[in-house]
Amino acid sequence: MGEPMIDQDEPLRPKHVAFKIEVDKNTGTVFGILVAAEGPMKFTRSIVDQALLKAGVFHWAKDGRVINILINNFSRKKPCQLMIATRKNATFKVTLSSDNMAAYIDVDPAQGGVGLTVEDLTNELVANLVASDRIDLESLEEVTSAAEPEQFTVATGRLAVQGTDTQFKSLLDRQEVRNSPTPGPYNGTYTTATWCRWF
Repeated sequence: MGEPMIDQDEPLRPKHVAFKIEVDKNTGTVFGILVAAEGPMKFTRSIVDQALLKAGVFHWAKDGRVINILINNFSRKKPCQLMIATRKNATFKVTLSSDNMAAYIDVDPAQGGVGLTVEDLTNELVANLVASDRIDLESLEEVTSAAEPEQFTVATGRLAVQGTDTQFKSLLDRQEVRNSPTPGPYNGTYTTATWCRWF
């Protein structure tokens, strides 16, 4: 009998693989790496989390789908290097209600990256024509300390109040104006300015 056929495109797989991580703080990425190993070892999601915690990057944005691929590759003894987490700055979006009487901030908090400041949020609200005296600073503080993606109401408007029409009230008695002498000697014409002054 002949030798079994070996697929030349398929690299030889090791008998065992081991898991490790590499953190690149310059680019803000964490790689999960499976390498050939001497003996068997266990590998689960909790082992990934423990490694991230030990490296000080557990709070970075983890990609669960890629971690599952890594775990699958481990069970197939397939060495690989996959990006499993990234450092992510906080992001937010300002939206106004349809009647422009409320402003909302949708926040996606930082995961290992730069957080938000009350000043950043206030500037964006003012840029969206929200009156600064209507902004709730306590709500902005809650936005900056949010641990999960959430929407906050950060400003509410005040409805207009029905006012009264303006009325002209003369300070002079009508009869007094009619009986008063005309200013200066009358030469047959009055300028508009003189005429307006009396009525």
